[in-house]
Amino acid sequence: ELPEVASELKNRLTEAKNAFPEARFIILANAPAEVEIIKEFCEVYLASHNAFLDPARYPLAKMGKQKFDALYIARITPFKRHYLAEQIRKLHLIGSYSEKEKEYFTQTISKFPNAVWTQKVPSFFIGQEICKAACGLALSAVEGAMFSCGEYSLCGVPVVNTGNLGGRDTLLPEFAVRYAEDTPESVAEQVDYWGNNRISPGEIREGFLKLANQQKELVQDLINSIAGKKV
Repeated sequence: ELPEVASELKNRLTEAKNAFPEARFIILANAPAEVEIIKEFCEVYLASHNAFLDPARYPLAKMGKQKFDALYIARITPFKRHYLAEQIRKLHLIGSYSEKEKEYFTQTISKFPNAVWTQKVPSFFIGQEICKAACGLALSAVEGAMFSCGEYSLCGVPVVNTGNLGGRDTLLPEFAVRYAEDTPESVAEQVDYWGNNRISPGEIREGFLKLANQQKELVQDLINSIAGKKV
């Protein structure tokens, strides 16, 4: 969605088409806005990579009091905007950092004296950690589809989101996401909302899967058409 990124993609595709003139190039985009941009120079379909997460790997959260008010699964790096979570009372941060950004990490983590920080959780166990929080956070302004958003939804955990480019909103059920302004106060306010207004985890999961299955079916039909199979 950023002009410079679209331009680079267009140039790289031109090089690829020149190198492989008989090839068919297809792009799967994460956001409707990306589709509108890319269709000017390449075949493109809306299919977020989050749609292909395996539901079997994610347990469903239980109703009731959660250990944490919010969870943020994100590498500790500037674009993830951790500072927006500074006013959350019971917060769990999961994410490592680059050695090149160690000073930034140290400065950032010092602003969360009461939060629990876990550097890394094996992927097969991340769902268990998600289920301990009343909501998940998505705070970056520019990113891709953000796997964590899909993981939150598959566990039946609602999301506190900020305005963004990149497509993470595409598969979030509308009833399970609250939008915050780009301030710690607003983020904390929306976190409190989810703490006081619980939604059935099963409804959130089903809402996500309904949206995801539409995109998965589109890709399956596309593959069948390429393979010459009748649907």
